[in-house]
Amino acid sequence: MGWWGNDDRAARTLAVIDLFEAAYPEITVIGEPNGGTADHFQIIDTQLAGNNAPDVIQFGGNWPDYVQYLEPLNDYLGKQLLINTPERFDQTALIPATDVDGNLYAISLGTNTLVLVYNKTMIEAAGVDLPEDNMTWEELLDYGRELQANLPDGVYALRGQQHEPGELPQLFLYATGYRRLDSGRRRQILRHG
Repeated sequence: MGWWGNDDRAARTLAVIDLFEAAYPEITVIGEPNGGTADHFQIIDTQLAGNNAPDVIQFGGNWPDYVQYLEPLNDYLGKQLLINTPERFDQTALIPATDVDGNLYAISLGTNTLVLVYNKTMIEAAGVDLPEDNMTWEELLDYGRELQANLPDGVYALRGQQHEPGELPQLFLYATGYRRLDSGRRRQILRHG
């Protein structure tokens, strides 16, 4: 099992592996903490090229880049993976790891908290109301257009400050029905369905 993270994360993950092996003594898990994200993917890329990658690999939103190496998990749902009902697992968490054909390739172990941060003073100076809570994507885009029309040149209404440069657009695409893969498992940024 390969993952990225600091020493604390490695220690906690190895402790969970110990608990898993105690519950399932017939299964041996070899933990491979790979340092930071860049190191992790360099190691994983090398292992995949050499056909000796771990069976379980931590991915982020980049799992579609590796889909040619991944086995769909659908046949395991309700059997080894007991995450197939809303009572056991939030089904919406499976959507970002599912391709347009309904093949599930990953299971979320969590996400960072996503927030909208705004400059109250600047918005008030522009004469626009502050954004409301729980806006839909369309409402957020409309709000951004209204605010942008009232801002000085070179000042932008909406700007992402997320961990990965494509994270906010990817969240928008998934939330509005687009997927990164077409049915031929090729990378395709804008496909609705």
